[in-house]
Amino acid sequence: MRNRNKWHRNKASGKIGRDHHRLALHKPPVGASPGTLVQAGEANAVSIVLTAYSEHELAEQEIDRLEQLRDWMDFKGVVWVDVRGVTDLDALRQIADLFELHPLVLEDIAHVHQRPKLESYPDHLFVVTRIPNVNEGTLTEQVSLLLGNHFIITFQERVGDCFDNVRQRIRTAKGRIRCSGSDYLAYALIDAATDAYFPLLESYADNLDVLENTVMRSAERLPIERLHALKRDLSELRRAIWPQRDMLGMLQRDDSGLIGDDLHTYLRDCQDHSLQLLDIIETCRETAGSLMELYLSSINLRMNETMKVLTMIATIFIPLSFIASVYGMNFDGSNSPFNMPELGWYYGYLAVLLLMLSVFAGFLVFFIRRGWIGGQRRSDQDSG
Repeated sequence: MRNRNKWHRNKASGKIGRDHHRLALHKPPVGASPGTLVQAGEANAVSIVLTAYSEHELAEQEIDRLEQLRDWMDFKGVVWVDVRGVTDLDALRQIADLFELHPLVLEDIAHVHQRPKLESYPDHLFVVTRIPNVNEGTLTEQVSLLLGNHFIITFQERVGDCFDNVRQRIRTAKGRIRCSGSDYLAYALIDAATDAYFPLLESYADNLDVLENTVMRSAERLPIERLHALKRDLSELRRAIWPQRDMLGMLQRDDSGLIGDDLHTYLRDCQDHSLQLLDIIETCRETAGSLMELYLSSINLRMNETMKVLTMIATIFIPLSFIASVYGMNFDGSNSPFNMPELGWYYGYLAVLLLMLSVFAGFLVFFIRRGWIGGQRRSDQDSG
């Protein structure tokens, strides 16, 4: 059992719904030339953290000037350049010029609406993955990764990620990461991005359990908005993880020479984790759909029970109303023997009340024998 990032999402439903329309903000205008960059909002400062390591060496530092990166070009080991922030287009262009990135790569880095994918270039591989967002605003965020012979460049939307365990393994030389090349570091980052979804999906499963218990106790208290937000988020997670599985399959088939043959086993394991995530998502989506159907069925059942009670009440009072209306016409019985002779009876009033009570009792016995009151029909119970 591998270690997983223990980050958990807020289980309060008010924070589950996310802004799903922000993706359109980073798209270039229709008909723009390939590689066109669009400034979305205010340009925030870019921070760069460099990690250079080999089996016996380790260096970590924050980069203040891009020229400092040139000093590490000839480092005999693995260089990881972690760029945090993609809104400063001028800084991105300088980084692209320094590492001679293709304009289309830069466009995909700056416009953070990409699906997980793999693109091969002459001297590097370009990988896009998505990680759960530990900040507010969106459910996932894009991480772009450039894999070269001895270097890794990652571009994140903001500070804060799920790669702390990878950094700790590098610092403590735990496992084989310090003895391996840049391809193993790329695998470790992608694997961490994949495993970061497990705690998130566990929190969604817990929310669904709470909602299921709520439905079982009282369907009237089910928060429909919360259930719809869960279903929306699960659909977005599915759109993020489904292409991740395909991207990992393409990495295993890559023939650029940047991915070692011994890494295929690890990539298959990571792909298996993505399949597990998809299974969990599908199970949660089916549970959410079943809860919605159960809720609607409960509402219909309660409505039917209410209508049945009202119908029985109306059925009982219809003949009683008829009897009362007949004896409320007040024809004078002294003028004709056909004009309400019962009005002159000594016990006429009591007789009418007894008649109404008999009608009520008769309907009540009929409803009980039919099973409309008190459960099953008597004939069904006898046959059982």
